[in-house]
Amino acid sequence: MFLHVRLNDKNQRVYLISNQSNINAFQIYRKRWTIENMFGKFKTKGTKLEFSHLSNFKMLSNLFGLMAIAYIISVKIGNFIDSIKPIKIKIIKEYGKTRTTKEFSLFNVGFNFLKNIFTNYLTNKVVTKQLYKLLNLPPNAIINKRLAVYKIMTNF
Repeated sequence: MFLHVRLNDKNQRVYLISNQSNINAFQIYRKRWTIENMFGKFKTKGTKLEFSHLSNFKMLSNLFGLMAIAYIISVKIGNFIDSIKPIKIKIIKEYGKTRTTKEFSLFNVGFNFLKNIFTNYLTNKVVTKQLYKLLNLPPNAIINKRLAVYKIMTNF
């Protein structure tokens, strides 16, 4: 076992135990942690995958692929909404320490927005076409404020 230690932005020690002496252990762990968050959203924190009761490997594999695509789209839309109308910051006090975090994750904001779009606006072809254009924008693109989807996002 190898112990990796570094200082975080608050000058506190962060410890990571690994089975490899890799100098990039924290970068590897950061990638792993984003995948852990995604699987958490697949299960109890979001789409409730455990209720599917699928046992066929091919069907389960296809379901994971679709869910991964839905996760990415939800995060991308959540990111757009956050850039238009920033997510509120909440203060958490635990164990005698105070930290700040966003009230909702980018996934939850995007996922709830998509649920709202599909239940209330799906019959509107203009909104559907604009949502398609929005999903195909490059990262960090500026959104046209005249889009109906933009108006929906600001009211969300």
